[in-house]
Amino acid sequence: MPYSQLLTATFKLIWREKTLWLFGLLGAGLPMLANILFTVGGTNWQQRLFEQFDPGSHALRIANQPDLPRQLVREMALFFGLMIVGLLVLGIGYVVNLAMRAATIHEAAYAWRNEPVSVGRGIRQGFRYAWRMFVIDLLWITPVFVVVIAFYGLIFGTIILGGVWGGNSDHPLAAVLGIGGTIMLAICGLFFVLFILMVAGAIFAPLMYQSLVQGQQRLGAALKEGWQLARTSWRKMLAWAIILFVLGGIVAVVQQLVTFPFAMSTMFQQFQSLAESAQGRRGMPVMPTAGLLMASLIGGIVGTFTFSFMQSFGLVLYAWIYRDLRSVPLALPPVETLLPLNEVQS
Repeated sequence: MPYSQLLTATFKLIWREKTLWLFGLLGAGLPMLANILFTVGGTNWQQRLFEQFDPGSHALRIANQPDLPRQLVREMALFFGLMIVGLLVLGIGYVVNLAMRAATIHEAAYAWRNEPVSVGRGIRQGFRYAWRMFVIDLLWITPVFVVVIAFYGLIFGTIILGGVWGGNSDHPLAAVLGIGGTIMLAICGLFFVLFILMVAGAIFAPLMYQSLVQGQQRLGAALKEGWQLARTSWRKMLAWAIILFVLGGIVAVVQQLVTFPFAMSTMFQQFQSLAESAQGRRGMPVMPTAGLLMASLIGGIVGTFTFSFMQSFGLVLYAWIYRDLRSVPLALPPVETLLPLNEVQS
């Protein structure tokens, strides 16, 4: 099947031109660092807060002194400082990821033509297209936020109106059932709309990014061309979206199998500490900061490699699909002989 041939050719191309994977690693590194910072820093802060009220800890002397309010204020300042730093790192990481996605698309076009791939050229072009990549991201993220906000507005409105109606009604049970039914319908509607948005994004967005960077189109023209190409080939785009979703699921399962022993070790220490605290053998439970740091580091490293590879894999794959749909001649790597995508029979 041409599908399997193209998947194999994409994998071999990335393995040969590892720079394409490097872009993904650069884009995924900072978000993973922010996640580790949130996890370890937040746990350490929580442990420090517990110690303020642990009668069996050294902090008892602090808790018995009148400066406890100031100590708690310092702890809260530390918490918000940690949150600000983490969000800053996450924001910078998102910008870098935008640029690296554009760099991957730009250099994948050269790689498929058997031309040299350049790190410097890719990074320069990536940051050139980053803000327009953000606009396309925003185009697909905004409807999700609107739907979620509308959902919460509907829930709160239903609860308030139901409370008023139930308080003035002779049948409060009917009011409760009405509120519950409305909430369930709203939840079902939310998942349905989010599913439709996810499918639409998986079909149309990839070609918009490709048209912007590889096609060197202006933003409006890229949106139009990506929409038209995906609309005329929506079945193939949907098939590729499903294939990538399944591959991503398989990679995620493998990632969990690798990191699960380390996570379980940390969880066992946490449960043991909670059990000892509940039995009165110790004060407040102790969070295993060292074990959590090790588990977070291993999970972050494995997650960075798997996420970056799947991101690069999808972008490189869609680079070939985009050029094929535009009927642009390609000099494919000699390792594979691929049929044109428009000859593929589903």
